[in-house]
Amino acid sequence: MSTVFIILLVILLIIVGIILLVNIGIRFAIFTASAVIDIVKSPASLFFIMCFIGFAIFVLVDMKKSPSGSSYDHGNDIPVATEYKQSHPEETYQKADERTYKQTDDTEPSIDNVNYDVPLQTGSNHDYIMENTFQKSGVVMELTPQLESGLVYAIKVFKSQFGPDFSPTIISAHDSYHIHDKWSHHRYGQAVDISLADLPLNQRRRVVRILEGTLPKDYKVRWEDKYLSNEHIHLQSNH
Repeated sequence: MSTVFIILLVILLIIVGIILLVNIGIRFAIFTASAVIDIVKSPASLFFIMCFIGFAIFVLVDMKKSPSGSSYDHGNDIPVATEYKQSHPEETYQKADERTYKQTDDTEPSIDNVNYDVPLQTGSNHDYIMENTFQKSGVVMELTPQLESGLVYAIKVFKSQFGPDFSPTIISAHDSYHIHDKWSHHRYGQAVDISLADLPLNQRRRVVRILEGTLPKDYKVRWEDKYLSNEHIHLQSNH
């Protein structure tokens, strides 16, 4: 008989404990809800909450943006990948003198026999580059046909982000022998540096993403001196 009584007493205590826990949980939930309501009623709190929500939405939208979501339509200008070279045949370029342009191979040139001469290019691409860019004092715009082709594309990407009247600034091309080392692509007219200084950060990022994601593998794009006064894009071609 005593055993049955103890069992019933334990069951009763368990039931009472559950009721107390539920009661405490309900009271805590009501208290929390009441506190939140009181906070939300404050104009200052509402302002901060709205600011936080707005900031979160902005971050989510910005993260979802990609080069394909920009206003630039690749189909309007230069096809990419395998069709890229077809739209800018090298036959459209003419030499300004009798020198012939020799493509470099994958082997490093000899230290004792290095020729840095690049014939000055003419033609529609060269004219477009000179009309739609600024050049830092001392910059020599003697570039190989392949690099000129890529630079035309890069200029149009800049214009897609900053407007049709925007002209990027070339701060280094086939020059600056005292800055670039002997094996630099700048020495062979195969690289240019395009300034990013003082341009809005979001547009800078988009320009770099578009160039990295759409230029063929014959080109390299590097974002150099990031956030410094000399910040620029290094655009380089293999030939």
